[in-house]
Amino acid sequence: MRSQKYPARQARGNSIGVTLIELLVVLAILAILASIAIPGMGMIRATSDLNDAQRNLAQLLRNAKGLAVARGLISTVTITPATVTLTLSDGSTITGVSGTPATSTLAIPTGIQISTGNAVVMFDSAGTLISQPAGAVNLAITATQYTLAARTINISPLGAIESR
Repeated sequence: MRSQKYPARQARGNSIGVTLIELLVVLAILAILASIAIPGMGMIRATSDLNDAQRNLAQLLRNAKGLAVARGLISTVTITPATVTLTLSDGSTITGVSGTPATSTLAIPTGIQISTGNAVVMFDSAGTLISQPAGAVNLAITATQYTLAARTINISPLGAIESR
């Protein structure tokens, strides 16, 4: 008798679809999970950009030192946080192209800042540091949108380059 009173419920036991309510519940759960995960993904991206900027800057400084020693000249790295661009120039020419200065430019990702003011780091032909101002140079690399630990690059007067 009950089956005649509620025929739709009896048929539901054999169906393979989902109801609109079940679909909405699943979508609500996915929306909650996405709202939790998206801010964390931004932090992961900023950390990756910060690490990449530190690694690339340290490599550029090592290249400048290597060029100075290999070519017996002075290599210059100019750091300007306003333009967030690093330029490496040793004053000589690239092999095979006469008159073209050997220059390498490194663009820092958006949201990353090198806090040093305007700095000029110079390496002489022995690979030692000739900097303005004199002494060791400490470069702090920070993320502007997130509170992350700053990455540092220290250059000793003898030209040792250390990333932390």
